[in-house]
Amino acid sequence: EYLDSYLKKGGKQLEEARLGELLDSVVFLFSYLTDKDLFVEFYRKALAKRLLAGRSASEDWEKSLVGRLKLRCGAQFTRKLEGMLNDMRLASELAVDFRRFQDSSSNSVGFDFDVRVLTTTHWPSYKEDPIRLHPSLARALGIF
Repeated sequence: EYLDSYLKKGGKQLEEARLGELLDSVVFLFSYLTDKDLFVEFYRKALAKRLLAGRSASEDWEKSLVGRLKLRCGAQFTRKLEGMLNDMRLASELAVDFRRFQDSSSNSVGFDFDVRVLTTTHWPSYKEDPIRLHPSLARALGIF
């Protein structure tokens, strides 16, 4: 939660140099943990919440921390974290392409429709609840 408070929008603010020092300190402390997997799982859940809610203060800082962890522990250890960041980048590109498609065709959904296509294996899993989409939302999903 301490780290999350600095990496989310509206959280604690630090100047860039101090935030870099904080990330270095986190990675230094991380290297002494005996259960690194537990830390990464908590970080992954917090990262997922920040990314999906659009609350990450800076994608660059998220990438920076993941990169520092990767240097410390290897690529296999941060594969899911990097996959989450990559999914969000690809989802943003896909959203731009979909907006262009709507602008150039008669298949406009008529409202702001934002879809995030994610790789299941990278993201934390949550209980699935069955939903019934409103017809206008089902139509928008079909157009997408």
